[in-house]
Amino acid sequence: MNQSLQILFPVLDTNSGKVMVAEKINQNQKTKYYAFQFQNQVIPKTYLIEYDNALKKSKHNELFRQYYEMHIETPGNPEIPYLHLFHYYEDGKFLDQKVIDYGKQRQSFNYAEIQLYLKNFLIALYELHSNQIPGRIFSIYNTLVVQERLVIMDFGFGPNINQDNLDILAPPEYLEQIINNKNYIQKEFDLKFDSWLLGAILYHLIKFKSINQVEVQGNSYQRFKYDRVEEYYNYLKNLDHIPCQTTRYKNDLLSFVESLLTCNKDNRLSFEQIHKHEYIQNLELENKAEYIKFYSENQFIKDCEIGITSTQGFQPATSQISFDLRNSFTQGHSESVIIKQEDHPSPQVTRKPIKITEQISNYQEDAQGYPNFLNIILNTPQFNNTNFNIYWLKIQLDCLKCQMLKQTAEKITTILPKYKHPYHQVLVYIIKKMNSIVLREMDSELKSAYFQKNLDEQWEDFLSQNKQNLPRSDSIISYSRSLQSEIAILYNNFETFLNEESTTLSNSVKKSIESDKSQNFNMLNNPQEFYQDIYREEFELLLQFINDKITSNNNLEELNQLKLLVFHCSQITTLFQLETFEETFKGLAQQNQKPQPKDLAQYFGINN
Repeated sequence: MNQSLQILFPVLDTNSGKVMVAEKINQNQKTKYYAFQFQNQVIPKTYLIEYDNALKKSKHNELFRQYYEMHIETPGNPEIPYLHLFHYYEDGKFLDQKVIDYGKQRQSFNYAEIQLYLKNFLIALYELHSNQIPGRIFSIYNTLVVQERLVIMDFGFGPNINQDNLDILAPPEYLEQIINNKNYIQKEFDLKFDSWLLGAILYHLIKFKSINQVEVQGNSYQRFKYDRVEEYYNYLKNLDHIPCQTTRYKNDLLSFVESLLTCNKDNRLSFEQIHKHEYIQNLELENKAEYIKFYSENQFIKDCEIGITSTQGFQPATSQISFDLRNSFTQGHSESVIIKQEDHPSPQVTRKPIKITEQISNYQEDAQGYPNFLNIILNTPQFNNTNFNIYWLKIQLDCLKCQMLKQTAEKITTILPKYKHPYHQVLVYIIKKMNSIVLREMDSELKSAYFQKNLDEQWEDFLSQNKQNLPRSDSIISYSRSLQSEIAILYNNFETFLNEESTTLSNSVKKSIESDKSQNFNMLNNPQEFYQDIYREEFELLLQFINDKITSNNNLEELNQLKLLVFHCSQITTLFQLETFEETFKGLAQQNQKPQPKDLAQYFGINN
């Protein structure tokens, strides 16, 4: 059978592994799926097939991911990763993305929405628990909203919780166990673990931030991940519960959430107590008596399948995968987050008018002799050779990234001091370093016979024929040296802050900056950190800072524009991919046209 599987774009990383959107082409019929690339190449049958079989018998099977098949490129070749395909929801949106959308609109979740989601979670958790399956890793980040019902995409035994790059969402008693025993494996699961996770989700919907984002020094936040588990555990030890007070909701809801986020497990609500709680009783769940009876008899789940590594029961399918998955994703993430595809960018930002030309003007450097990226972004010629159009778009996207980073650094410099951000110069440093890395990679590609790592004679012809219209290597190098000098000056300005014990910067960011210094800020290190989680935490905290200022200030235009730029900088390695550019930004296209980089320049307000 002639079929192929094409990876369209990454969606998120969760405890189980990477989640992507894939399209299967079978005899000209195209079908989209969620494709899981699990961390472990050999998946225990109980942790997928038996869960799937059990939940198919559930009265509420629609609340869980729908497994389709195991997909491999070469049967029997352990070097090729298995992909497990699940039903794709065309109208689905991850719950954390809905939080982001509401945040942009300064809109809170209303009571009806929170109660609907809470009902869905309680029903789904009962279906899991009654089938001896823990929630364990479910979160706001791996739960879909599909036509106002939820679909939980990750749950159960198997996936490792304790991974350095993951957000800490687990309860304190689990953190204590992994601190005392680094190789700790959960053999018996206390359902109060899921009580805590349910509280974490409600807290996020109410407070618009994760429970592991801790406010320090009044104007900044720390986001704790498992590489700082002892520090976060010590923070929780001093709390009776994670506070969830706000004037936007009534106390009956807020106190219920706090009773779930109680740090002492003995005082935390069990699921029997949850279903007997007045707030839940008022939700009038249909089978509440059944739920209470079950939970009065069941407080733990045992993992009876530790050590099983059979793949019996998988239905394998083989076909040509469109690119090598082992090298395609250098950007890790966590339960959180973090890297999510928006349906289209938010329409809330006012577009600034830009004079657009439709053909290449004579390319010139700017007044300082640096590359004139805007000239390239705003001009979209049509070449006779269709491959040349692809090459030009790739160069435009690289130029757009550089111009966006430049504008973001300028906005941070002028806006954040007004709001007393404690280390805005470090953020400018990070942005300029990112710009330096993009420049270096652009210069390398413009001097190479390889286009996107493939030897390409037409690419060489394109470079030769359009040399006068492309950035010159000497101007790129000149700009890079200027950035290097600016980066060194910024370091000197915040070096004292960097070494203070009270600094809120993560250890990974501090180590990265010290590494830059040891190289005299030449950025010769492998840029993997640019594509990983090193800077993501700082972007997420900055977005939280901006959200807080939007809530309490009237100058919304400048804050919203900065938020827009920071958000796209945080996803720069995924949103500006050549293969997915048109799909990602189709919402910005002119009528009946494909989106162009100039549309993004206008959207971002880039005009110089």
